Formats: sequence, C-alpha cells, structure tokens
Amino acid sequence: MINLDTLLAEADIGFVGLDIPLEVLTANGRKACHLPWDRELPTQRADTWLESGFAPWTRRMLEDWAERRFDRFEQVVFTRGDDNAQRLYYYICELQKRGEIKGPKPVIFDVAYIRRATSAGRTRDALTGLCAQLGVRSDDLAIAAVNARRDVMTAWQAGRQGDGPFWERLTRASLFGEVVATPPAGQTARRILLAGTPPPDGRLHDAVERAGASIIAEAHDRSLNWLGPRVAEDGDPITALAEAILGRTTGARTFGDRGERLVAAARAAHADAVLLWLIEEEESEVWHVPAQRAALAAAGIPALVLTRRAWLDDITGEITNFLTERAA
Repeated sequence: MINLDTLLAEADIGFVGLDIPLEVLTANGRKACHLPWDRELPTQRADTWLESGFAPWTRRMLEDWAERRFDRFEQVVFTRGDDNAQRLYYYICELQKRGEIKGPKPVIFDVAYIRRATSAGRTRDALTGLCAQLGVRSDDLAIAAVNARRDVMTAWQAGRQGDGPFWERLTRASLFGEVVATPPAGQTARRILLAGTPPPDGRLHDAVERAGASIIAEAHDRSLNWLGPRVAEDGDPITALAEAILGRTTGARTFGDRGERLVAAARAAHADAVLLWLIEEEESEVWHVPAQRAALAAAGIPALVLTRRAWLDDITGEITNFLTERAA
C-alpha cells in the first residue's frame, strides 16, 4: 500500500500525535509524516532512558531517533494532547541538551479543549505560534488540500462494510502520507466497533476476522476520521482551523461523557458489539471504563472489555469465545 522508507525520505517534517493540524504542516507544499514505530525491533537504548509507564510505541520512536533515522527532518512537532507524546518531547529535549542524541528540533503544540472563549483564544495563539516556528503564513495554510483528503477518508468510512484488516492498514498508512486505494467488496455478517487504545498493527482486526466478524469502525484516535472535522474555507484561516480543532471528539484531553460518546459511536456504526481494548500503560482512558461499561449495558450493546493488556496481545481466543456466546 505504501513504502514507508520512501515516504520518510520524501517528507519535510515529522509529527507525533493526531491532533496536530496538517493544514500547517503541509503548507507551502511540504510533506508531513507521522513518526513510525516498529513493534518488533529491540529498544535497548530507549529502555535505559524511559520509565516503564511509557507506551511501547514511544520506545521504538526514541530508538529510531537515537539511530538518526529522522535526521532529514528539520523539525518534529509533538502534541501536548497525548500524555505519552508530551513526555517523549520533554525527554528528547533533555537528551539533546545532554548531548546523548542529535536529530531534528522538537516542537510542542498545545490545545485547550475546554469549550470556552479562553480556549478558542489559546488555540488560535498556539496555531499562530506553530506557524511562526515553521515559517508558515496564515494565508498559506493547506486547508483546501487537507479538506479534500479528509473528504476521501470520510467517504471511505461511510462505505465501509467488512475486511477490517484492509481498513486498518489503510488508516495506518494514511499517517505517513496520502494514500490511494480501492475499497474491497463484500459485507460482514457481524459488525464490531473497536475502542480504547489504538493497536500497534492489524492483529486485533485479524483476530476478529478469524472469529467470523469484522471491525467496521474505530472509536479511538487512529480511525479513518483522525483528521478531525472539516475546516471552513472562508473567513480567517487561523480562526477556522482553531474552531475545527476544538470540535474534535477523540483524544484523552477532549471533554464529554465517554459512555454516551461510545454508545453513539456504536449506533452510528450499526455495530453488533463493541471491543474495548486498553493496554497496561493506558493511564487516562482506563478511568472511563466503568462509565462506558454501564452506558453500553444500558443501551443493550454487547461488549468485550479487555484492560491492562500487553501491546502485542493475542486476543483470538477471547474474541472467538465472545462472538460464539453472542451467536448461541
């Protein structure tokens, strides 16, 4: 679907976190690439720097950074909206200061998700500051281009019927550059919504397929809707982009009833059941699990809830048992 090494070689700027606006990163024809992670490779150096509470993907990113895989980037933008991304930013800054690693200049992007006037102003200031650091004028924001990309991905999600592994690969590929794909034909008999921690690869989607169902939507950051709401193309570009960012509904720092939100996502996807999967290092989202369980039960939506799991977990047996019980 993509050649990641080629995309890394062609990209001008890196980013970590899915609420960082591509409209800024890809202004003036730049190409942006989310820093990749390889779930299997060793992370000896990163393990000496990072505590056990860091999400596993941060270790591989830091290892690659130390090995100078990202040196072609002048800057890498980190979101403050994800705790692991924020902490990784500060560790990289400190390691560079101590001379233990080199690489691009780390930049932090901060958004206040509380929906009030002060948050809107703070987000506009954050966008203005990010533009200044990247040498981008507000009139150069790639709003129309990213909206076109957003529209394609929204249409893909709306027409999604089955083959969860295909859509997982496509979504993951879209983090590293623009993708072109032909949606698969066919329709699943049982539709599953995946929520919780974005998995490292397609292993959860594969497990659900082997059990005779398909994940047809994701209610976490790394879904086909990861670009967020459409941005208005008229008026002040910074204001329009700030309003769209504040309208996002995913992410650890967004506000709202997580139980109601999960039920709404399940209904929108016409899901027959929900798979809520959280890794051991997930320290924020796990607090919402009781409310999510209660909301799903009240709505009559079956759920398999798996918390404190290993990042490379194999859930084939558990998902098979769950779906077999539902079919009985």
